[in-house]
Amino acid sequence: MVRPGSVIADVGADHAALSLHLLKRGVCWRAVISDVRPMPLERAKRAVAEEMPDADCSFYLADGIFPLLKSGAQTFAVCGMGGETIAGMFEGDRRALYGKTFILQPMTKIPFLREYLWTHGINIQKEITVLENGRCFIVMLCTYDGFNRAVSNLDILIGKRRPKSTDDAFLFSCRSTARQLAKRVDGLTVSGGDHTIESALLGELTKVIDEVDDEKI
Repeated sequence: MVRPGSVIADVGADHAALSLHLLKRGVCWRAVISDVRPMPLERAKRAVAEEMPDADCSFYLADGIFPLLKSGAQTFAVCGMGGETIAGMFEGDRRALYGKTFILQPMTKIPFLREYLWTHGINIQKEITVLENGRCFIVMLCTYDGFNRAVSNLDILIGKRRPKSTDDAFLFSCRSTARQLAKRVDGLTVSGGDHTIESALLGELTKVIDEVDDEKI
């Protein structure tokens, strides 16, 4: 998702593993490396000094995206954080985000993040589902355009841009989500709670799973 030749801002870089990966492969020629805490930023500095001492890197003790907007970075990667934390990084004068690209990899609260982005003028242009060691990870490519979008519950749950052909990681993720949703419906049924919305959503999700299964055949 990183455009070749761009300057990457690695937000919350810790050991700067992502920046080093992109620099070593020549995807990016410069990296802006940041963390909100001094110790992780020091680890990032040491890692760069040991592995690529001549790399063009800038280091920022900074909280989030906005302090880095004048750093020269065009692409901002925010990976390995909770969805609510990532959403909070977009709180501010979002007009300053025009022309920038954001690559987001939330670890939790993914539906919350999707809804926040779409209803705050940030378009999710692409999503990739990655299956690693039996666990799914979602990576989002986003830009700010200022348009607040109406989204359905299914969009929030699994994303708008779904694979048109078989995708094992996406299918794995959908099935896992369906199991969690079914447990929610069962729990509400036992407790006598209203599960109208959840049951309808489970039906829509099951239909998506069946369509992907049919494509596999």
